[in-house]
Amino acid sequence: MFLRVLVCVIGLVWMIESRGRNTRKLALWIDKNQVGIIAGYHIELRIIENGRVEALLMEPGLSDELPPIPSQVDTVNLTWQGGDQRFRYWFENLTSLDQHLLYNPLLSIPAHGWIPHQATVFQMSIPCTGKDEGVASIVLGLHIYATSGHAVQNTPITFKLKKRCTAFVTTSLCEARCENGGSCVNSICLCRQGFSGKACEIALCNPRCENNGTCVSPRMCACPAGYSGHHCEKVVCGRPCQNGGQCLPEGFCFCQEGFYGDACELSRCNSECIKQGTCNQVCKHLVKPDTDVRPRRRIPPEVNGEGGTKRKQRRKNRKDRRAINEKKILKTEKRILKIINRKSKTWNLTRDERRHIRKIQREVKTRALQITERHYLVKILTGEREKLNKREKQKLKRYKKLLKLNRKRRGKAKTKTKRRKKDV
Repeated sequence: MFLRVLVCVIGLVWMIESRGRNTRKLALWIDKNQVGIIAGYHIELRIIENGRVEALLMEPGLSDELPPIPSQVDTVNLTWQGGDQRFRYWFENLTSLDQHLLYNPLLSIPAHGWIPHQATVFQMSIPCTGKDEGVASIVLGLHIYATSGHAVQNTPITFKLKKRCTAFVTTSLCEARCENGGSCVNSICLCRQGFSGKACEIALCNPRCENNGTCVSPRMCACPAGYSGHHCEKVVCGRPCQNGGQCLPEGFCFCQEGFYGDACELSRCNSECIKQGTCNQVCKHLVKPDTDVRPRRRIPPEVNGEGGTKRKQRRKNRKDRRAINEKKILKTEKRILKIINRKSKTWNLTRDERRHIRKIQREVKTRALQITERHYLVKILTGEREKLNKREKQKLKRYKKLLKLNRKRRGKAKTKTKRRKKDV
């Protein structure tokens, strides 16, 4: 059998050398290097020459006598050209007869189309499954038509190849299946950008997730309750704002007049208004018109016990409002200090200003800032307002508003205290 194959090969070489080459006509061949890798003979294997299929390839039983393709060869390079004419091709029966050993062949070109005029290389992939060891068979079919629609003589070409397959060594595989598009190379998962871990199971986020968020995929974080955004950088209100309140980007509820609390759930009137009164921060009682309109004499608290109780309740309400406002100031103040700490390096500040800012940043860890220190922070940010973004400007505006509201309430409390002293 080996002698027969050798005789066929020698005869093929003789025909090629005797006929010569006409690069202007239809041709299909496998170059010397590829044949050397497949069969060990460094010669060109001509399948179509000068527009005709080689008669030697039409000999029955030739495919069975050819040695199988080695297991390490997964791709076969073929070269073809149409020459001066145009030819249409169509590949069919690209089938593996042993699916457990070899996958169906794959082409680097479409299954049908036009053969190029100049010599062009295309590939046919024949990968083994790696599950078992043995020799697999492949059936190839190629139709070629001229522009007139007639098939080229001795086509379609039906050919049968064999390939030797070996089982993959299990120790070369990865311990776990590579996830998220990773590939196993030398027992190690090579992960796509944005993933890490032995099996590429860990998603990386850049920048990192804030506020204890968990990275679930590149540039996407799973945020805990109260936060949102691609990196959990946005704060949302912990509870839905009630009584017409609106949730601000800073994470606070902006309450309508007459309501307060983290979710605007509290009313300025702690008890129901009596005598058909309506609640508008304080209870306004409906008084019937009196013909004798005279200023009423002020009743001392010791005479009217009820009045003393109401005064104590109002005083308690004022303290509660001041405490809530102070809490909001502290929360907003933390964000103001973060902005200064992040951007002050690029600001045009004097040495004394930077020293004063560092002192405030140290003091805020142990105590609440004084009103002068808070106004100093507002002054610094206002001077660098042009270098702030829209969101940072909103935070500065809210901080000013809270400080102004706190100052008004303190002023009203002092005025009422003075009036009481005068009355006494």
